Amino acid sequence: MCLVRRFGPLLEGVALERDSTNESYRPTFFVHNLGDLTLTLAQPLLDPRGRAPETIAVSLHERKYKDAAARLASQSPLPLEGPVRLDDVLAAYRARLQSPATHFEPSLYEDMALLAAWNGRSSDAKRILDEGYAAFCSWPAAVQSQLGGADLWAHSLRARLADPDGLRHTADAEAKLLEVSSIPTRELE
Repeated sequence: MCLVRRFGPLLEGVALERDSTNESYRPTFFVHNLGDLTLTLAQPLLDPRGRAPETIAVSLHERKYKDAAARLASQSPLPLEGPVRLDDVLAAYRARLQSPATHFEPSLYEDMALLAAWNGRSSDAKRILDEGYAAFCSWPAAVQSQLGGADLWAHSLRARLADPDGLRHTADAEAKLLEVSSIPTRELE
C-alpha cells in the first residue's frame, strides 16, 4: 500500500512494504519521477538508533504507528506535509549522490535534469546534464559500457529535455498506468 501526493511529474509518498508472510511491514519514504521506472530517494524507516531498517509487526500496528510515522517524517529527505520546493528536491537528490551507498546511478542526474526542465529551468537542466555526463565519464569503463556509454546517455537525455510536451505526456501516461491520475496535482514551488 502506498500513500502518495503529486507535484508535477513527481510522486512523493510512503510505501508500506509487506513481508512475504503479510505479518509485518516496512514503512519507506520514496520519490518517483513519473516517466522513469524506479523509485528514487527511497528511505526506509530506521530503528530508533538510526542504524537499521525497522519492520513493524501488523499485530503491533496500533501501538507503534504514530511513533513510526513521526520518525519517518523526521528521517525523510523531503517534507511529508505542505509544499515541496524544486530546490529542496534537487538538494535531496544531491545528498543521495553523496551517499556512500550510491554507485553509478545516472537516473539521479536524469531525474534532476527532467524536474528542472519541467519547471522551466532549462539552464539548470543543462548544467545538471553536463554534471551527470562528467560523472558518467569518470566511472569505470565496464560500468559505462554496461549502461550504454556516456555519449548515448547524454544524447538521449538531451532529446528528452528538449521536448517539454513529451515530458508532460509521459508523466500523464504513467500517472494513468499507476492509477494515480485522479490525485490532485500541485506544482513544485
